[in-house]
Amino acid sequence: MEMDLGGVERDTTIRKAIKPQVEESMSKSLSTNSFVGEKSIDLNKPPMETYNPYDPKNEYPKMLYHQTKKDPNWAAEHRRITLHNSLHPEKPELLPTVPPAFVIVKNKQEEEARLSQGFQLKPPVVREEASEEPLCSRGCGSAPHKGSCKAVPVGA
Repeated sequence: MEMDLGGVERDTTIRKAIKPQVEESMSKSLSTNSFVGEKSIDLNKPPMETYNPYDPKNEYPKMLYHQTKKDPNWAAEHRRITLHNSLHPEKPELLPTVPPAFVIVKNKQEEEARLSQGFQLKPPVVREEASEEPLCSRGCGSAPHKGSCKAVPVGA
C-alpha cells in the first residue's frame, strides 16, 4: 500500500528492490513526539482510582433507617388508596408497602444525633402476615388474583 501511495510501478522486480528501503522508513517514527509505550492513555478520559466502599473518605453520605416510623409520603399514599378502596369497592387499587422512614447523613455529628433519635444503619426486618395463605391486597379477602374484586359483605 505504501508503494502504491508513493507512485511505485507495479512491476515485481522494482518493488522487490525497493522493499527493504520502504520497510526501514516504515519502522521509523514519523514524529519525535510519539506516545508509544506499553499502555495507551485516552487523554479525554484519564484513568480513575477504583471505588473502595470501606475507605474512610467514602463513608459519607449514608442512609439511616427508623425502626418504627414510616415514610410520610408513602404513608399518605397508603391512606389515599385505602380511602379510594373504601369509596370504590368495584374497582379497588393495590395497596403499597410503606417503607421505613429514612434520612441521609453527611458527617459523624449528624449520624450520632440521628442514632440517638432511634435511627439505625440497617432497615427494620419486614415480617410477613401471620396467615399462611396470602390474601388479595385490594380488599376482597380471597387469594391474590387478576381482574376485579367482588365486594365482601360487612357481616361475612
